[in-house]
Amino acid sequence: MVMRILYSAVICLLLLVLGTSVYPELTTSGVISVTYDYYLEGTIEPAGDIDTFTFNGTAGDSIILRFNPAYPIDGVLELIYDGSLIAEDHAIAGGMAQLFDYVLPQTGEYVFYLRDEKGVETGMYWLTLQCRQDVNGKAVAIAYDTYIYDSLETVGDIDGYDFEGTAGDSMILRFNPANPIDGALELFYESALIDAGHATSGGRVDFIDYVLPYTGGYTFHVRDESGNETGVYGIILQCREDITSKATDLSYNIPVLDTLEKNGDIDGYLFEGYTGDTVSLLLNPASPVNGVVELFFNSTLKAEAHATNGANADIVDYVTGDMGAHVVHVRDEWGNKTGLYELTLDGCCEGSTGDIDCSGEEIPSITDITRLIDYLYISRRPLCCKAEADVNGTGGEPDITDVTRLIDYLYITHVPLAFCR
Repeated sequence: MVMRILYSAVICLLLLVLGTSVYPELTTSGVISVTYDYYLEGTIEPAGDIDTFTFNGTAGDSIILRFNPAYPIDGVLELIYDGSLIAEDHAIAGGMAQLFDYVLPQTGEYVFYLRDEKGVETGMYWLTLQCRQDVNGKAVAIAYDTYIYDSLETVGDIDGYDFEGTAGDSMILRFNPANPIDGALELFYESALIDAGHATSGGRVDFIDYVLPYTGGYTFHVRDESGNETGVYGIILQCREDITSKATDLSYNIPVLDTLEKNGDIDGYLFEGYTGDTVSLLLNPASPVNGVVELFFNSTLKAEAHATNGANADIVDYVTGDMGAHVVHVRDEWGNKTGLYELTLDGCCEGSTGDIDCSGEEIPSITDITRLIDYLYISRRPLCCKAEADVNGTGGEPDITDVTRLIDYLYITHVPLAFCR
């Protein structure tokens, strides 16, 4: 729809004499009333045409108003409140004129005009009007461990999502739009922008291990950078702490067969490690998974391995520097592949405990007792496999109870020793 406004000679003289922006009184004829989340295609026609729109806004609203005319229009976008020009933008040769994240100063009705700079060019254009607060009000509530498949359906579309986070959460947030969308991902806390990422031509926008600064509600917006592309996209939201809280036990030398079931899936596992033990984590994913295995202790990444297209990703002969619960995460590199995998925790202790001197003998002997006593009370020389010394199966550091348990097994009751965990 088009409105044609002809400035009178009186108005022109006022503009020249007063040097201020004076605009004609609006009439209901030809004025288009629009709302937030609006898209329209129109035409500047004939030469000198000015299209006029109104909308209602609230003081503090952060609006995105875009006027994208066809070549060769030199676009002019003018925003009016209470008869006065309060903002404007100009572009040349079909470029976009826009007011991006412009904060409305008052509550009431606003007017904006679209025209060619010199009033001589004509042609098609599109117009979009968005408001950050309106996007927030329509945001979809999601939680950690979520994958969403959706689309930017119209030019200028912005989709919003809400989630609850805790200060210190290590978040993984991915926005994967289809080509040719130039993806923009914006993260807000209490309506304030705290971070943003951008990509071109269908590239991913990722916040990987982004540490949330506050506890409370977060919102993120996904859109095309210039607002002129549409298409499908995927959203992934994960949290390291959430994955760890759901982790399952991983036993030594017993392969686990599992599946990355959905895009962005991350599986977590737990095992107990001893200071100085040598362990290997062997990940064998099915093609086309680009496997990643990550080892954490106290939320700190200690080791990782990456592979492509179904190849093995292995952490080999890692020497544990800490005693206690270790966490393993298994995922696809980019979060866009799914499939089966096998994970094996290969430890230094196999079968029954007791091979403290690492002789390879399955049945312990006096040399294992003397080696444990040497470690505890004489040389303190590190054990080759501390897990083998946990003969009483307590899971703690070796001590005198392991010595007495070993003596009991060899010379008194012969009750079998604990199995390796």
